[in-house]
Amino acid sequence: MSADFTPPSPGHLGLGGIMSAALAMYRAAPRPFLAVSLVSTLPLVGLSVAGDLAYGVPADSTGRGLRELILLVPALFLVQISLAATAVLTMDLLHRRPPSASAGLELVGLRFWPLAAVNAITILGVALGIMALVIPGLVLLVMWIYAPIIAVVEARRPRASLARSVATVRGRFWWTTGAYVAIQLTVTLAGILIGALFGTLAAPLSGNAAIIGTGLAELVAVTLVQPVALLGVALMYLERRAAREGHWANPGSQPE
Repeated sequence: MSADFTPPSPGHLGLGGIMSAALAMYRAAPRPFLAVSLVSTLPLVGLSVAGDLAYGVPADSTGRGLRELILLVPALFLVQISLAATAVLTMDLLHRRPPSASAGLELVGLRFWPLAAVNAITILGVALGIMALVIPGLVLLVMWIYAPIIAVVEARRPRASLARSVATVRGRFWWTTGAYVAIQLTVTLAGILIGALFGTLAAPLSGNAAIIGTGLAELVAVTLVQPVALLGVALMYLERRAAREGHWANPGSQPE
């Protein structure tokens, strides 16, 4: 499955190289990346659809905003699980090993509690920072962007994972911010287009059938595009390590 992918040379890839490598990896092994993506997209879309079926679709922007805010915490938590597992699959492909969703999720399971602690601290810190002055929360979001990956693939404790993420971002804060925003915007636009395409199939439906049909369209769209975003962040972290160490890292290894 991974025979069609040729790993890039270790070192600085740049945003273009990261996106190119992410797409090449996705094409070479779509199934494990989609499976890992479903770990977060399926429960999140399921919660959203269940809420709409139970309480109705919010009629105004306030109701929709409140619904999105309620779903934000589980979304942030579950996406980080998919991100950490994606990083493991990415490492396997970079070493020409067939990626396995079960193996990636198994390693996440072994490191679940440190990962959960990192996620909780990140969510709380970013939320408090945004409520205070907005900017501090966004800064923390960038500085701690790699902490979930580090907690799993470097087997570090929560505090050490956060500190290691800060050290990894230091000196490249603005590049990290710009690359992350560019990746998210690209993937979001692709998701909107795919969602609109599949959403037309649900257009003739009404009532609960329309809610379920729209939810399925959203699930397909988000699941298809999310692996590219997760691969992008994983490669941002791995190219930073490779630039310092001279080789692609393996799961469980700490920086030399």
